[in-house]
Amino acid sequence: MTGRQKQRLLRCAAGIALFAAGCAGLLFLFSKTGVFWRCPFRLLTSLNCPGCGNTRAAAALLHLQFAQSLTYNYAYPLEFLYLLHVLFQAAKRYVCEGRFSYLPQHPALDYTVLGLLLLWWVVRNLLHI
Repeated sequence: MTGRQKQRLLRCAAGIALFAAGCAGLLFLFSKTGVFWRCPFRLLTSLNCPGCGNTRAAAALLHLQFAQSLTYNYAYPLEFLYLLHVLFQAAKRYVCEGRFSYLPQHPALDYTVLGLLLLWWVVRNLLHI
């Protein structure tokens, strides 16, 4: 690993740690006050989007309430793991190549996750989940 790559790795790690700390702080604040962001799609259409309930699910996970987290959005584990994958790929590209972008090396994974989320979107609104 070159000197520049080590510098980029440290910057990337610091940025991710700062972002994670900010998210955890907001989730903790939201969970203590009971005030959460409202989904603009749901406000306009009265339908759930694939991500409706993710903030409450993350707050429940922060309090180690795994079963409660799933009740807010059953697709949250998939969405969370996929976003971690995207973050890891972008960080890896930044450290190795010096540019921050996410260009999928395996687009089949992206299309599969997108398809599953679209299916979840339809199912959760048809079944009122």
